[in-house]
Amino acid sequence: VAELRHSGQHTVWLTGSPAACLSLFKPFYFGDDELDEIRHGSREKYWQQWDAWHKKAILDYTAAHLVMAGEQHRLEAEWLTADASAHGGPELSRQALEQSALVLDSLLSQDWKSKAPWWYKRFWKR
Repeated sequence: VAELRHSGQHTVWLTGSPAACLSLFKPFYFGDDELDEIRHGSREKYWQQWDAWHKKAILDYTAAHLVMAGEQHRLEAEWLTADASAHGGPELSRQALEQSALVLDSLLSQDWKSKAPWWYKRFWKR
């Protein structure tokens, strides 16, 4: 999602994950090099970790989505406020990545329903 402004820095909101509904949109800015500073291997690992969360979450999507929605509202509101008050930039992007990683670690460490619904198993039997 891109937020283009008449004056000030434009903001691009990215998840960096395979499922936006189960992730966090983080602010990035044209002209900063925050994404360049993340090594290629780290970017792949980041994607794979979010994919692992997605695979766990799909087993009990309703519960997982409720948990993630709370985190989305809390953190994305915080980042939107900082972005709108001109406190954005590389430091906000860095903070958002760090906070997002903490949320992801917490989600991956939780026990989720391990029995896949019938429609999920049927789809993957093909």
